[in-house]
Amino acid sequence: MNAWLVVVLVGAGSYGMRFVPLLLADRWAPGPRMDRALRHAGTAALTALAVAGLRAEPLTATGGETAVTGAAVLVGSVAALRGHSLSVVIGAGVAVHAALSILS
Repeated sequence: MNAWLVVVLVGAGSYGMRFVPLLLADRWAPGPRMDRALRHAGTAALTALAVAGLRAEPLTATGGETAVTGAAVLVGSVAALRGHSLSVVIGAGVAVHAALSILS
């Protein structure tokens, strides 16, 4: 019984988080600062994940793998700073990582 209660509450919470912004869309418009922050949220989240992975990698990887991942994160970060789309940022990082992995 407790498991079903949790399932229902999580489902209701998930539904609410998706539905409430639709209700507030006409009444509240984000300001320019919030608009800029939301526009870059995806890139920031992926960068944070990549950097967190880079920080954890030396525990299990050799020095060469850490350098390859670091170069991929650096290239992706430069692409993000230059204002490229999220797909270009990811593609650049993946391409550099693949190329350096093959060469090393």
